[in-house]
Amino acid sequence: MDGVPVEILCRALRAVFVSPYSVDASLPVQRDVLCSVCRLWRAAIDNDARSWANIFITYSTRVDSLREWLLRARNVPLAIDIHFPNTLAPLEVQRLPELFSELVPFVHRCRRLRIRVANNRIGTYAFGLIAALPMDSLSTVDIVMAPPYQSPRFATFAHSVPPVLTTLSFHRAFPTWMDKSSFACITSLTLSNITTFPRPFVGDIADLFGATPNLVHLVLYYVDPHIIGVRQAASTRVTLDRLEHLEFAMRRARCTEFLSVLWAPNLERLAVTLDREEDVLPCLELCGRRFSTVFSLRLACHFTSHTVLTTVLADFNALVQLDARRSPGFPLAFYGAALHSERLCPNLFRVCAGDLPALLVEDILRERNQSNFASELRICADVVSADVYAAPAYAEYGLSGGRVLCRGAFVDHLF
Repeated sequence: MDGVPVEILCRALRAVFVSPYSVDASLPVQRDVLCSVCRLWRAAIDNDARSWANIFITYSTRVDSLREWLLRARNVPLAIDIHFPNTLAPLEVQRLPELFSELVPFVHRCRRLRIRVANNRIGTYAFGLIAALPMDSLSTVDIVMAPPYQSPRFATFAHSVPPVLTTLSFHRAFPTWMDKSSFACITSLTLSNITTFPRPFVGDIADLFGATPNLVHLVLYYVDPHIIGVRQAASTRVTLDRLEHLEFAMRRARCTEFLSVLWAPNLERLAVTLDREEDVLPCLELCGRRFSTVFSLRLACHFTSHTVLTTVLADFNALVQLDARRSPGFPLAFYGAALHSERLCPNLFRVCAGDLPALLVEDILRERNQSNFASELRICADVVSADVYAAPAYAEYGLSGGRVLCRGAFVDHLF
């Protein structure tokens, strides 16, 4: 261990041992444990300022630990994470002014900010922190806060457009304190559980997409299409040439109206969550026609028959990876589609199917001999059958013409 270069050791410690959750009472204990393992580890942690750059503040954070963490970070850019998911007790609330007063002098070095608070009383202290943020260097803002956001403390952030702000996430309420110009540089936008969408900012979803021409990653989770005015924008189409990753989930049968507004000619990854079975076919058919360049598809839908799946996948000619582990009924639908389709997704290489019975896999790979798939098909299943786990070291369950991977062998990350 003494022969390991200090730079490599510091990188390993930052990635494995030094987590942002260490800014609490366990920090001294963690340092003592690392020091007892190797004498270089404590020296590496103490001397490497980047190991202290992640500031995580929660209900158990102590003022002295936070002060020490900030001093050791010295002049490196900071990533600040404020996490208060539950309502605090009165004694805990009394500690907040002192806690945030320690943080404000260092906030000018903040590059990434994440806020998770449960009530507005805690949020008032976060407002003061946001007012001191550096507008010229902030790159990531991720806020989950009880509405409303209409606070005077946001005035600075509302009228100063961060030129390098690229990642923005809002949950539960839309930021009324931001204008359209604030979204010009955004490359990653996440909106989830939005129940209020201010008309002064946008008239419909087409205006929102028009204000974000540089989007690469877009996530819309349970954003009510009626609130964002999809009906009024049905005749308008916005093209996002740089969009590569799209995720959306909607409760109502308005997905087709939402997709009719968006055109993404270079989309590569698509993730769709649909709660109603009757929305699956029309929505995914439209996705296949609109996004023919998608090579990685993740589904969380209900499949009742193989004909639906066959129709859905017919237009995804470039599909290489299919992840349907969160789709009830997919194994049987996939089995039926494989047996009854002459050629299904000619480029399909990897399928994650969740609980896939071994007999269905054998029928797909042996009887059909993969004539309707790519030259090699890998089926990644959580559970194939009981005899799989009797194999040495949970290795591959071999079948003629393909491979089946079970949980314990290795994990494929599709996204």
